[in-house]
Amino acid sequence: PPAPAQPIHGAVYLAQPPNMSYGMAVGQADRLSAHRLAEIACRSAGANCVMAQDFTVPCAAVAEGVRRAPGAFS
Repeated sequence: PPAPAQPIHGAVYLAQPPNMSYGMAVGQADRLSAHRLAEIACRSAGANCVMAQDFTVPCAAVAEGVRRAPGAFS
């Protein structure tokens, strides 16, 4: 029988509001690497980031709601 597939790890880190930075790593061989890469990507904008989610599926999405800025188009 074929060998069992190794889990594919990913993680998402989000910046603290009002900063809208995020970091996401997908397809990593281990959980620690996924967390490290996602956190580094988020902090690269100088943000204070926290872990939002980790997963073992090959894809992910990030969506963030923001309030309409004063003077923005309707």
